[in-house]
Amino acid sequence: FCLSICCIIPTAIYALLFTQMGYGDVLYYSFSKKFGDYSSVLAEGLMISAFLFYILDIDEWNSAIGNVVRFLCLSLLFFGFSSLVLLVSNQYPYGIITFFALIDPLWLLIVKTLFYRSVDTRMYVSWLSGPLFFYED
Repeated sequence: FCLSICCIIPTAIYALLFTQMGYGDVLYYSFSKKFGDYSSVLAEGLMISAFLFYILDIDEWNSAIGNVVRFLCLSLLFFGFSSLVLLVSNQYPYGIITFFALIDPLWLLIVKTLFYRSVDTRMYVSWLSGPLFFYED
């Protein structure tokens, strides 16, 4: 049951924020229409930031402070990329659903890492057939 709830979370967030059943009209369209002109500035900033992180070799920052800074920088890149997908949604309307398709497996990986760390990956994936496909053995 807990795994089913964890699988529902990203889908419920997507349905609430980006569909007409939820607040999709308000968030999706108004965000891209009001701030869509800034998408090129955000894209350039993300590219420059990613380039700087590559040049500064952010993967090798293994100290305690380095891990915190790396986490913050990568989180900033992630939220910047998420915002960019929303900003260009007028030109590329399938960006949101594609972003959801990329995030959902990552979410399931996070759930496995946090809650099912001791469970073998093959066993965890076999458990996903129930919550994801509504099929129980």
